[in-house]
Amino acid sequence: MAASLLVLLATSCTLTSSETKAPPQVSADADTDTDTDADTDTDADTDTDPLVGSTDGEGFGAAVAFVGADLYIGAPHGEQGRVLRYRSGKLTPVVTGGGRTGSALAGGNDLLIGAPVTNSGSGAVLTVDGSTLLTGGSAGLAVAWADDWLAATATGWQSAAGGETTPARPSALAALSDGVAWTIGVGMLTGDIALAAGSQQFARLSPQDEAGFALAAGDVDGDGLAEWILGAPGAGRVDVLSATDLSIEATLSGTGRFGAALAVGDVDGDGIADLLIGSPAAGESLEGAAALYTSGDLTSPAATFSGTTTGDQLGFAVAVAPGVLALGAPGSAAQPGRVEQHTTW
Repeated sequence: MAASLLVLLATSCTLTSSETKAPPQVSADADTDTDTDADTDTDADTDTDPLVGSTDGEGFGAAVAFVGADLYIGAPHGEQGRVLRYRSGKLTPVVTGGGRTGSALAGGNDLLIGAPVTNSGSGAVLTVDGSTLLTGGSAGLAVAWADDWLAATATGWQSAAGGETTPARPSALAALSDGVAWTIGVGMLTGDIALAAGSQQFARLSPQDEAGFALAAGDVDGDGLAEWILGAPGAGRVDVLSATDLSIEATLSGTGRFGAALAVGDVDGDGIADLLIGSPAAGESLEGAAALYTSGDLTSPAATFSGTTTGDQLGFAVAVAPGVLALGAPGSAAQPGRVEQHTTW
């Protein structure tokens, strides 16, 4: 199958019960650059100056996604979950709601927002203007784009055109196009099947490896054919699978829950999809780390990034766009969380 590029991953997270008693609120500043309720302003090149949340324990950086040049950041763990937008040096809240609003984000035609335990646990998928695309069935566990929006529920995936039941509870979504039709990939971190992609299935290689916790897609080895990239952070492993037959083309290994977050896109502009991998438990004190593989070379990373503070969990969420990558470091309950952007490596 010819690779058409890519899709988006949805980062999995551990959910606790939370209930919203009001619909998500859209900030008055959602479609402007007015900064009446901004958190931290910083220059667009934040290689040295990360974006920092305003509240300890809100999980700022638990999810990140680009829509064009705009970076969106999820902070889902506060009393009210938030999604913030970074644009032109301003960091502005755009959506606020309960039920872990912002625990999953996907950029594409627009921003998709997962709020998987809102509405007394029934879940919802939202857009950046606060519109609801889907409710019920723990909707919003993961989100992604194909030719339209995709959302994981407790039993499968849904889109505007329909959906499918999966062998186990989904934890991540991605999609690939051959130029004619889209194939939906579903990662499942539990059960015998780690990946379901159309009519094909990839069996779990070892118990408790958590393969399927994260999923992305694209031609990351530069061979002109598409691959599924399957994160197995329980084993510190990332498997690169042929989209044609799900055979293993490459295996990457690391420590600290290597593979817990994945993103694919052409960061360096050479026409080949690059692979960004998060390791949020790396380091003696959960500082976290991430590794960037470029130009089809999966033998060693072109760049690595490390957290600097105890409990940072850098690499908990990752995202890429042309010329820039984002690394979420949501931190602990005693930290505000932060997001690094890197334009050089």
